[in-house]
Amino acid sequence: MINARVDTYLVGSTGRAAAVERARRYLEAGADCVYPITLADDGEIEALVGEAGGPVNILFRPGAPSLQRLAELGVARISFGGGLHRAAHVHAQGLFAKVHEGQSPY
Repeated sequence: MINARVDTYLVGSTGRAAAVERARRYLEAGADCVYPITLADDGEIEALVGEAGGPVNILFRPGAPSLQRLAELGVARISFGGGLHRAAHVHAQGLFAKVHEGQSPY
């Protein structure tokens, strides 16, 4: 799976045209999906999905549309980045703190 990262939204929007152009070039070069990192705006996601010419991957994070909404917008793939790891780490720290205090972590 080649998931080509489109950084135009990461560095401050240079306009949708630049993102679409980059997405199309990646897809023409053989990418399976394009990944406009940090894009979280419903309207922009929907427009990019419609114009990219191939599957679009969105990073699910705080501030992003819900999983259901991303599906409604036509998003083909959803990434969670380091978010799941961070959440698991915070949870584990709480468990370890209980053990350290002599309490059951369960």
